[in-house]
This record gives sequence, structure tokens and C-alpha cells, in this order.
Amino acid sequence: MNPSEGSVDFFSIFSKNFMVKRKIKIENIAAVSIANLSSEFVLHVPSEYDYRFSHPTLRSILIGNIVTFNLKKTGNKKFKFYFHDVVNLNKVVNTED
Repeated sequence: MNPSEGSVDFFSIFSKNFMVKRKIKIENIAAVSIANLSSEFVLHVPSEYDYRFSHPTLRSILIGNIVTFNLKKTGNKKFKFYFHDVVNLNKVVNTED
């Protein structure tokens, strides 16, 4: 799918039963925080709440795809990256109320 022609979403899925936990429109992601000391990262979604995730082998691929699709979809050249020298990103994530 060409991201400029339709909706591109990020899905969080339970691996055991393949139920969708959360769906985030790629264009709603404004920034990514990355933990330098672990595989954690946070997708910052100002219009909703953030999404905190950890995966040692998929982190780079997921972040790369999110940034690429976001840029193609929105042309947002101001996408931000925040790097933190921590293991746990719980202090930088905005959670659901």
C-alpha cells in the first residue's frame, strides 16, 4: 500500500490469541523515545496516550517503518527522537488516565 493514498496504522496485538490491543494512526505519532540501555521505546501520541514497547530484535525495524510511513503520510520533517540513558522509560511515557 502506498502510505500517501490510504490509512496506515500501527497495531499492538496479543500474541497468544491475536487480539488487537491498540490501533494507532501512523500520522498521530509525533516522536519516539528510545532507551539506550534496553530494547524499550515509546511512541509519543499527543492526541491520545503514549505506547511503551520493548522488543530486542524488532525495535529498529519497527521504529524505522513508523518514521518512514509517518514521513510519507504527513511530510512531517519535524519528527522527534529522544534518547535516554536508562533501562526503563516509565518516566517519559504519558499513560491512559
